[in-house]
Amino acid sequence: MARLVLSNNKQIVDNFVNHCNSVGFTKGTRIEAPSPEKLYGAVFKKLCIDNQNYQAFEGGDFVTAVGTFFYKGVMGEKALKHIYDDFAGHKDICKIRQEMNGAFVLAVSYGGTLYAISDALGCLQSYYHCNEADGTWVFGNSLYEMVRSSTFKCTANEFNLIQEAYSKCFLCEDTIFNEYKRLTGENYIKVDLNKNCSKICHIENDAKIDERPLNEIVNDSAKAYNKIGSVIKSNFKNGEVAICMTGGIDSRTAMATLLSAGIKPEMYYGIGNSLLTNTTLGDLEINKLYSEKFGLNLHLMDWSTPEKVDSAWDASIDKWGVLATMYSASPAVYKSFESIKEPIVFIGCLGELYRTDTDASSVEQIGEDYLSLEQLLRFTYEGKDINELLGDDSSSYMMSLLDRIKTVIAPYDEGDKIQKKNFIFLRYQIEKLSDTLVVNFMNQMRYCMSLFAEPTILRYAMILPEYRENARYIIHNLNAIYPPILEIPVYSRHQWVTIDKKEMQLPAAQVSAQTAKHRFTREYFLRYTKIGRWTRKTIYPLYMRRNEKQRIARGQIKKDNYIPFVNLARQLNGVFHKLSFFKRKIHTMSSGYIPNDAKLAILLTAIKKLNINLEK
Repeated sequence: MARLVLSNNKQIVDNFVNHCNSVGFTKGTRIEAPSPEKLYGAVFKKLCIDNQNYQAFEGGDFVTAVGTFFYKGVMGEKALKHIYDDFAGHKDICKIRQEMNGAFVLAVSYGGTLYAISDALGCLQSYYHCNEADGTWVFGNSLYEMVRSSTFKCTANEFNLIQEAYSKCFLCEDTIFNEYKRLTGENYIKVDLNKNCSKICHIENDAKIDERPLNEIVNDSAKAYNKIGSVIKSNFKNGEVAICMTGGIDSRTAMATLLSAGIKPEMYYGIGNSLLTNTTLGDLEINKLYSEKFGLNLHLMDWSTPEKVDSAWDASIDKWGVLATMYSASPAVYKSFESIKEPIVFIGCLGELYRTDTDASSVEQIGEDYLSLEQLLRFTYEGKDINELLGDDSSSYMMSLLDRIKTVIAPYDEGDKIQKKNFIFLRYQIEKLSDTLVVNFMNQMRYCMSLFAEPTILRYAMILPEYRENARYIIHNLNAIYPPILEIPVYSRHQWVTIDKKEMQLPAAQVSAQTAKHRFTREYFLRYTKIGRWTRKTIYPLYMRRNEKQRIARGQIKKDNYIPFVNLARQLNGVFHKLSFFKRKIHTMSSGYIPNDAKLAILLTAIKKLNINLEK
C-alpha cells in the first residue's frame, strides 16, 4: 500500500480519502470495524504497481501494511495471512516485527484491539495524534494529508520547522506540527477499540556496543546481507529489480548484495541542472564503470529544476505533502521516478550509521573520557545562520535542542555528561532518519528499501569507533559479500578515492584532504562572510563560480539550462518575502545551503496552504 489512515473519527478518514482521490490515489480499501468498535480507516495501493497489502479476517479482524515488507521471506497476501496466524498465537506485535524485512508500517486489528508499529529504524515514517481529553486518535503515514483532514485545530512549530529544514532529523518524536507526533521504531500504538482508549507503548532498547574483533562482526553481517539477497531473489526475477546508484559506498553495498545473490539490477541515475539536485559527473562515471564491468543497463533520468523554482510547488504539495521537499519539488524528478518500470527499487542511504564522518571523527580527538552537554550540542548540531533565522529566539532554540539531547542520553547520563564511547547512541538517533525521504517518496509508487535500515543489519551500527574510521567496516563487509565490487573506485563528496585493498579501508590521506577542503570552503567562508565586503563579495563567489564553470566544462551540468546558485537564492528570497517570512534572507553571494533554504520555503508554503498558524 502507499497510504494508510486509521482513526475513531469518521470525518477525518472521509476527508483523507477525498483528498487522496483528488490527487490520483484512487485504488484502495475502506475499513470500518463492526459495532460497537469505533474504527474507521482507508488504505491506498501504490501508484505504479498493483500490490496486495490488506487482508480481512473473520470478526472484523484485519492486517494491513504500507511500504515494503517481507514476513518470513514472503510478500503480499501470503505474508499477511502468516502474520495474522502467528499473531493469533502469541499476540506480540514486536515478535511479528522481528520476522520482517523492509521499510514498512504495520497495523493489526485482532479481537477488539488495534496494534500499529513501524520498522525497527522508523525508516518508513508514520505519525499519530492522541487526545486524552476527547478520546480522538489518528494514525497514518501521510503527515500533510492527516493535518489537512483533521477536524481539530492544528498549529505549526517554528523551532521544529527550522530543525526539519536545516538539521538532519528530529530528536525524539516531534514533527513540524504541534498536534502530531512521529511513531519511532522504539514504540508502538495500542488501541482498545471497545473502550476507545489509546496508548503509546515503549519498546525496550537493549542495544550494546559490539566489541568483538572486526572479522567476527563482518562474518556475521555478511551472512545477514546474503540472507536478505536471497529473500529478494525468491520474490523478484531478473529485470524486476532496480537500484538508484551514486559513486559512494552506500549504494555500493546494495549493489554488492544484489550481485552476490545473482540479481542484475537495472541502474538509474539522475542528471540535474542546479544545486538543488546536486548531481555530479563523478557519480555518473562510476555508474558507467559498474555498467561495463558487471554488464548492467544504465538508465539516465532528467532531474532538471524548473527555471521558475516554485512553479510546481502548489501541485506537488497537494499530491505529495511534506515529501514534496525532496529535490525541491521538481516535476522532472518525480516524473522520472514514476517512469521506472521495475516493481522494487533499492536506495543507497543511511551509511552514516556505519561509518565515521568528518564531524563525528572529531569526537575521538577529544582527550577527555566524558562529553558535556555543550560538547554534545556542538557535535550533533551544524549551525546554519540560526541567529539570522531566529534572532533573539536563537538561544531558546538551542535550549530546546539541549532538552532533546538530555532525553536521548538519559540512560547514559552521568550528571549532564556521558562517557565518550556512549556518543554512538546519540549519533545513532541523529543519523537514523537523516536520509530516508527518497525511500518514503518511492514507496508511494512502488516497493523501495534501504539495506542499511534492515533490522538484522542495524545491530552492526553499534561497533567500535576504530571500525568506523575510513569506512573500515563497510569495506571489509563489501569484500566478504562481493569482492569484485572493490575494483570500482569511490566517488564521494566530489573526490575520487581508490579503495586501499591492503588495509581494506578508504585511504586516510584522501579523507584528510576532503576534511580540509570542507573546512576551508564552508566553515571559513560561510562562518565569516560578514567580516568584510571584499571577502564576502569576491573570494567566495569566485570559488562558487569557478566550481560552476568546471561542472559545465566537465559535462556534468548542461550549460544551456543550468540555473546559477545566485539565481536560485534570489528566487527563494522572493518566496520568503511573499510568505512574509522576513527572518530568512539568503545572501546571493555566499549561501552554501540552498537545498535547505528551498526545503524551508516549501514547508512554509505547505503551512500557508493549510491556513494554520506558525508558533514557537
